Parts: sequence; C-alpha cells; structure tokens
Amino acid sequence: MKPIRWILKVLLVLLVITIFFSSLLILLGNPQQVEFTTLVLQTPFTAALGQWLLLFFLAGIVLGSLFGFVAGRLLWYAKRDKDTRKQVAAKARELEREEALIVQQQQQALLSQPKAEAKLIEK
Repeated sequence: MKPIRWILKVLLVLLVITIFFSSLLILLGNPQQVEFTTLVLQTPFTAALGQWLLLFFLAGIVLGSLFGFVAGRLLWYAKRDKDTRKQVAAKARELEREEALIVQQQQQALLSQPKAEAKLIEK
C-alpha cells in the first residue's frame, strides 16, 4: 500500500474518532431531560440525551461482544468438526489402501503357491 493512502486512512480514522468523542461530550453535557416511553412500563424513564446514548452504546458493546463470542464459538466448533471429518476420511482412505494392498498380496501368494508346489513336486 502506498504511504500517502496509509496516511490518509489514518487521518480519516482520527477525524472520525475525534468527531465521535466530541459529539459524545457535547451530548453528555446537555442536561435537558428526555423521556423514553415503553409500552410495558407506566412511568417513562427520564434522563439526559447523552446518558441515553451512552446507555445504548454500552448495551451495544455488551450485546455485540456476547453475540460475537457465541458466533466465534459456533464457527470454531464447525471448523473443529470439519477438521475431524477430514481426519476420519483420511484414515478411512489409508485403511482402504492397506486393505487393498493386503488383498493384492494374498492374491499374489495364492497365484505363486501352485508354482511353489510344482517346484516341490519336481524335486
């Protein structure tokens, strides 16, 4: 990657992070109360808008981490199962080759047996 592109990408990331945190600080400094009404509760929650955003941000971090962990574990189990199936299939192929080799050796032994008997009879 070219150095200029790398520098521009870093600057873009720094700009986004700066805007995000400055916006968050402005919202946290806003003391105006906002209600979040639900259908379940009769009394709505009231808090500053910045507190709501921070609450949902933290809830998103927790839920995202939880779902990411579960998804990672499921993918890990699937990969482990796939690797196990590959190993079993490889062992099965190896055993089939060995069995074919043994059968071939037995057939060669049976075919060479009359020749050996004929040599014994000649002697």
